[in-house]
Amino acid sequence: MDIKTPSEKKILVVEDLKIRPAFPFYSRAKNLQQHVDTIRGLLSKALPHPLPFSDKTTFEQWIHTSVPWISWGEIEAPPDCFSMFFLMKPVPSMLSETFISEMIKRWLLPHEETSILSFEHMQILFELYPNQTFFIGEAKILIKNKKQADLMNQNLSLLKKEILSALESGRYARSLLESKALPLDHKINLIRETFIKLIKKFPEDLDETLFHSLATMQSLTTTEFREQRAYSHLARLVVSKLLIRNHLSRELNVFPEKRHMKILYFPTKLSFPFGMKPVLGLCIGLNFFHKYEFFDE
Repeated sequence: MDIKTPSEKKILVVEDLKIRPAFPFYSRAKNLQQHVDTIRGLLSKALPHPLPFSDKTTFEQWIHTSVPWISWGEIEAPPDCFSMFFLMKPVPSMLSETFISEMIKRWLLPHEETSILSFEHMQILFELYPNQTFFIGEAKILIKNKKQADLMNQNLSLLKKEILSALESGRYARSLLESKALPLDHKINLIRETFIKLIKKFPEDLDETLFHSLATMQSLTTTEFREQRAYSHLARLVVSKLLIRNHLSRELNVFPEKRHMKILYFPTKLSFPFGMKPVLGLCIGLNFFHKYEFFDE
């Protein structure tokens, strides 16, 4: 009988993908072995059908092009529940299961917390891809009424995009999650994507404090304020605040006894129902000599 190596084996069904936990000696525990069997069944539901790969080479290609893989089942008439499936590399800055569950709870239903009925998950290794640990999970989400069902149908794709964006950012996933304490906003999502690119491009000048400043701006401004301004302008405001603060800090180190002021001008346009209105925005930064100092009008 010829014994095929893993690279020669064909993948015809999901069961041909051999997996094991990313830690040793799991077979000694009966309860843990039962959980591993559950995860094997979960893999069958999580992967696309038909399988987009047939051997080790095409499986590796699929991992490189399609993982993180996020999918979900159909939302039926409520009350009911549906499943979201996740296959991805572990989140480096926090527990993957915490990150996923918090993203779902905070963002799938605006202004209310989503109920997760169960969350089966595990870190696994594939026999055909043994040098990389993967996180696989299934979250079962409660749908109480038609309003929730409609909102979930609207937000699932955007939630997926938000999760993928955070996973792409790697070590900034925690900061991104902390900045997501407010309802889903398409412009805010675009700003976060811009910040990720800027931090990667200018790591010496910008860091994850951008996300905290963004959350502050979102909480202090009205929806009308954000709707009237382009996302690029809102992003410039947040970035400028950080750059001005860094500039003032350097100036104070050299001349601590002086008053310093930095003014940036932002020509932009406000969007109104009757059309666009050109305006000039200002970003002003100055230092205080003591924390109780204030200025007259």
